[in-house]
Parts: sequence; C-alpha cells; structure tokens
Amino acid sequence: MDWTKAKTILIIALIVTDIFLIATYGSKYNTEETGNEEALAAVLEGNNIYVDAQKIPRKHRSMPALSVEYKGVAEEDIAALIESTDIRAAGGSDEAYIEAASDFISYLGMQSEYISEAKVVRAQDDGSGDDSSETKADKSAEGGGDTVKVVFGCEVDKLKLDGSFMICTFTGEEITGFDSYWLEPGGFSAKKQETISAAAALIAYMSEKEGDEEVHISEIELVYWVNSASYDSMEAVTDTALPTWRITFASGKPAYVEAFKR
Repeated sequence: MDWTKAKTILIIALIVTDIFLIATYGSKYNTEETGNEEALAAVLEGNNIYVDAQKIPRKHRSMPALSVEYKGVAEEDIAALIESTDIRAAGGSDEAYIEAASDFISYLGMQSEYISEAKVVRAQDDGSGDDSSETKADKSAEGGGDTVKVVFGCEVDKLKLDGSFMICTFTGEEITGFDSYWLEPGGFSAKKQETISAAAALIAYMSEKEGDEEVHISEIELVYWVNSASYDSMEAVTDTALPTWRITFASGKPAYVEAFKR
C-alpha cells in the first residue's frame, strides 16, 4: 500500500469532516473555520500548492444569487461623446482624473450606484501591486507614454462583482478612450444558500488541478462572478452572478471555485 497517498487521503477526509460539522452546527450567518490549518497546508504543499495560512479567510455565510445585466456601449457613441465634450483632468492630479472620468461616464449614461472606488493607473506604474493583472480590466488598463487610465470596478453588498469594469483613458489631461465590460447588479434571489469555506474551495481546486507544476496563491477572496461567455451585443443581456471563491496566483491569474454547496 502507498502509505503516503493513504495518509493524504485521510487528512483530506478529516478536513472535509471538520468543514461538514462546522457547516452543520455552526452559526447560520457567520461561520468561523476552526479546522486544522497546518494539516490543510501540508496537503496542499504535497500537491505543489503553496499558500500562507494567514491569507485563508475563516468566515463564510449563507448567501443569495445576484441577477446582473450586461450594458454594452457602441463605439460610435463613445467616439461622438469624446468629440463633442471638453472633459479634461485639469492639473493632472489623481482626483482630477477621477472627477473627469466620472463626468464622462455620467454623460455616457453609464453611472451606477455600484461603482467601487476608482484606481488611477499611470504609464510608469508597473502593476506589481495589482493581483489581478491578467483580468480583462487590467489588460485594458495597460498604457504607455503619457497615458493615464481611470479604472472603475463594481461592488455589491461589500463584495466585488468580479470582471465588471469601466476604464477611461486620458492622453495628457484629455480623455481619449473608453472601454467597459459592465455588469449592472440587479436584485438578489429570495433564497439564500449555504456556501463552502475557503478551505473547502482550496481542496476543490486541488482535486481539479492538472499537472504537477508548482503554484503560489497570493489571495483568496469571496466575490460574485458570472461563469458565462463574454457578451458583445449592444442589447441588454441578463445573467446570474453566484458567490464564488476567487483564488489569485502570484502571477496575477485567477481561478474560480463556485461557493454554493452541491
């Protein structure tokens, strides 16, 4: 018998049992993980997955699904607005760029109460502090020369709606471009469902991981996420965003594990 493999299976079974007991007898709204983090780390490292135990969230709760609506903008409408308005970031401060970008999206009819705090990305920024550099938003935010980009994310119920963004591009102080993939949050489902823990999400990722390459996880975060193909229609498209554990690697690339229990 391969005792190393048997030991790994036993540890996983114990962790899963802990998660089940916590989910069954823990608080309905705010469950705190008390499982063996050292055992979890040992199992993950045995599969070439490395994560700082301090970065593993210990709380999760019952959550609803979220309806969202994709809002596309025609390129000709963007070009016409840029041409017809004189929106400038006078002085070139971060605050001036954010104010000018906010004015532009208001004129464009894209203002939303769910816009999260804006991020200003200047040409000299290397993005090293951004864990999501491989997402569509960050790819769109790459600039050069005297380019400055203002990136708006989306947040609902204190959670990110991952993948929903708007970006205003400036050359100098003048706005010269706009890019978006905006999912406007709608209503929550009437029913809440139990979610799995971050530890269970890591085990799920490990079970589906292909190959033996070493991966390092920099962040684990509970978000809302739409697991659908990209939309390119100018017509409104509705979809459903589900609670999802976003596992971000040191490279910036994310992996997603649905948080609802099956």
